[in-house]
Amino acid sequence: MLSTLTRCLALALPLVIASRAAAGPETVYFRSADGATELVGYLFKPARPGPHGAVVMLHGRAGPYSANVNADCTQVTRSVASVCNAGTLSKRHAMWGAYWAARGYLALLPDSFGPRGKAHGFGRFTHDDPDRDSVNEVTVRPHGFRGALAFYPGCGRRALSDLVIATSAPIAMYLGSDDEEVSPTICQHVADRSRAAGTRIDLMLYQGATHDFDDPGEKRQSVPQNAAAKDDAMKRALATVEGMRE
Repeated sequence: MLSTLTRCLALALPLVIASRAAAGPETVYFRSADGATELVGYLFKPARPGPHGAVVMLHGRAGPYSANVNADCTQVTRSVASVCNAGTLSKRHAMWGAYWAARGYLALLPDSFGPRGKAHGFGRFTHDDPDRDSVNEVTVRPHGFRGALAFYPGCGRRALSDLVIATSAPIAMYLGSDDEEVSPTICQHVADRSRAAGTRIDLMLYQGATHDFDDPGEKRQSVPQNAAAKDDAMKRALATVEGMRE
């Protein structure tokens, strides 16, 4: 499992108990696979009636909330008021949720950190931070889906549960050649080893694009290569999901 697998998709959605938010996505609550933790999630819904395919969006190490507010956030639960909520999601997560909903998909963004007291997320180079042990992808965040979209994932030894990704689910990986946080070269090596083991991985490398190239904020999108990568990746992501429904 990639430790910063920030976008995953599925064509089935668990039942959730929903409470309608004032605006934007609905805030929903559902039981974690551990049988004890009640997770909070944000559900983006299409305007037109269903049935709908579904996309599950998994946040990365920074968590789902805006960096403008999440520094002081710890617990996010049904019973705790927090500035980290449906109205303060990061621009990138809100953009992707709206994107899928506008194209007829239910999009669920679970917060894997907030219900476990770590809504603030984690900064760069924190793969070996012991504070992540209780919320990492190996212990409490493994997932199985029909396919996955992986945006600039961490592919180093500390970020992977195994050096080879062995799965029957196809993976589409999107990387920037100028990523300042993760190594696209290492990711390509992981993809090559995994393909040799029988995993289907389609890798797209965007020349000149940086980490977070799909962030719609002005800072990232002022880089022409990021803007081009974002537009292309969103089109490819939709085509990939549509192909899985056929």
